[in-house]
Amino acid sequence: MHKTCLPPIHRIAAIGSAVAIVAASSAFGIGVTSASADELAPTTGVGTSTSVDAPTASPTTDPAADPASAAAEMPAEPAPAVTAAPAPTTTPTAPTTPAAAAPAAPAAATPAPSDDAAATATPAGTVTISGTTRAWRTVSADTAGWPAGTTFTYRWDFHHPVLTNRDQGTERTYIVDPEQADGTFTVTVTGTAPGLTPTSVTSAPSTPVVVEDSDRQFIYGQRVIPVTSGEPFSVDLAPADNPDLSFFVNGSIGGTADPSVLPEGVTLSANGVISGTLDSSTPLRDQIWVHVSTPYHPGGGLSERILLSAAPPENTGGLSFAGGTTEDHAVQLHAQAGEPFSHTFRATGGPVDEPVRYSILRTDGQPFPASDVGASFPAGITLDRTTGVLSGTDDQAAFYSFAVVATSGGQTAVQYVDLRTAPAPAVGALVTVTRPGDRWEQRTWVIQPDGSVESTWFPNGPQHEIEREVGGRPTAAQGSTLRIAAAPVDAFGNITVPLDGDWDGRTPVTVTSDVATDVVQRVGWNAEITFPHASTHTLTVTSQGVSTTFPVTVVPSTPTGTTGTTGTTGSLAFTGADTTGPVTWGLGLLASGVALLTVRARRRRA
Repeated sequence: MHKTCLPPIHRIAAIGSAVAIVAASSAFGIGVTSASADELAPTTGVGTSTSVDAPTASPTTDPAADPASAAAEMPAEPAPAVTAAPAPTTTPTAPTTPAAAAPAAPAAATPAPSDDAAATATPAGTVTISGTTRAWRTVSADTAGWPAGTTFTYRWDFHHPVLTNRDQGTERTYIVDPEQADGTFTVTVTGTAPGLTPTSVTSAPSTPVVVEDSDRQFIYGQRVIPVTSGEPFSVDLAPADNPDLSFFVNGSIGGTADPSVLPEGVTLSANGVISGTLDSSTPLRDQIWVHVSTPYHPGGGLSERILLSAAPPENTGGLSFAGGTTEDHAVQLHAQAGEPFSHTFRATGGPVDEPVRYSILRTDGQPFPASDVGASFPAGITLDRTTGVLSGTDDQAAFYSFAVVATSGGQTAVQYVDLRTAPAPAVGALVTVTRPGDRWEQRTWVIQPDGSVESTWFPNGPQHEIEREVGGRPTAAQGSTLRIAAAPVDAFGNITVPLDGDWDGRTPVTVTSDVATDVVQRVGWNAEITFPHASTHTLTVTSQGVSTTFPVTVVPSTPTGTTGTTGTTGSLAFTGADTTGPVTWGLGLLASGVALLTVRARRRRA
């Protein structure tokens, strides 16, 4: 019996998958939601004057000519002004002069509104970030120096050269996510003292986030938990000793809690401990997903599939391994693309003074041929036959199943192993660009995160040989449209999100342009962009929080009645005019993408 291994997502398969996704969207008419690439200009705040006119310092009446009126206009001496009012020298209008001048005195005593605002603002204290910025740990916002009784609100911001700042935390504490490696945090605290207006202060940046290999659980991985039939078990699934982590279980990679997926007699606690008792007759359930949340992946956005099955008791005589006695209870090993990996296999109980030798076989007991290295077995990883150390570095994200065989003095022991190499952190988006309606040439551009481009096309139609070219850039005619698909990839070209299963928590591709008149439309998970003006347009494509930027050349459209680049009279260059083109093109690319994945899957059979 052997197990079919899950195919790794190699660069060529990633390209085929992305092309197939684009083609399927075009072929089956996924609904379009219109959106504009224009950015709204920020509204400029208009200042409001807060000054108040003070009373004039110069009297309007000559004191020598009219002492009474002059005295009335002196705000510092109101009493003499009233006493002098009946004086014979006062004109008939003199009584109105003190009345008009009287309101000026209280106006001069009113403070300016700007002074009021400053006086009512909460005096600013400080805010600092405490705690270890490592995956699965909790950091806190610590305040000091604020007035007594001040209440606070919080906003956490994540800073990274590639990843976006999303799902900002609003609590005093923040759980660091394993996908936030090498980023930093700031926290903005807004304090409001009793009877005063709010004041905001932002902390200094934290130290960069550290993510170790042991922290990379719950990134859509898989784990088999060996259980002995009829004996109680308890396994702590938490990736770190942090009481702030909260767990739940259900039957899919996303969704909400559903503990009914657990076998009878098995429970999962809120702090991530799975426990209970299983019988060997209990059927294996392969859809048990344990979820954990962080602010960067809220609502159980990180998950790991758990396989539970009761095994018979281990053999106690002769040469043997501890665990991994069947394929269903294989030892689970985890590696990461591009990172050194090492694990030591140890068989015990063999003949005294007889050395143990180790080898690797397929799960069906057959040796791995040389052609399987890099396909069914990871390239760059080798087994030392004397020490039993499996070590090396693999740069391809994949799932491998194999058997380690120990021999000593005529005795043999077998241990089944599942090795999962996870992708490295995403560094950018792998972008695929096509022309909707391009029936004959069917040109596709694939842009790597570093901006390098490879294009493929069928110069003589899809039934003929495909041609490839390295370099260049996507090209479109003025007024035409390009379709864009993308997926996040690591530095080795591995797509960092699963291509199968539930798409909960993923976001559609977004496209922005440095030309404000370009128009972007959503097409399912992909996007289309139309270019009203001819020039060089710089596009930024974002998928799952990572982006890739590249130029597109938009050339003037061919005037009506002349021969365009497509060679068709009266049509725009590069666009094509046959409305049946997208269906033919889509089905052709879909078949190509599926074929690439099928080839890889066949090569990965263990």
